[in-house]
Amino acid sequence: MAGVLGEMDMHSREQYLETLRGDYRRASRKEKTRLLNEARKRTRLARKVLIRKLAHPAKPSQPRVKRGVSYGADVVTALVQI
Repeated sequence: MAGVLGEMDMHSREQYLETLRGDYRRASRKEKTRLLNEARKRTRLARKVLIRKLAHPAKPSQPRVKRGVSYGADVVTALVQI
């Protein structure tokens, strides 16, 4: 349940990290530390997780390629008879 202990739901967390990502990439080392500390308090994620999410955003998923048919017509007719 989001909001019970002041926790963010996953969608809100991703929106927050998206807004923070640009600032994080342009920030100096000292500023990155401050941003990570603030994000740590708000999202309750580990620092390493935050670094990965802010420095390297997830790539959009690509649709899966379906496998082709591997059986010939004679095998299919045999299976239909069974």
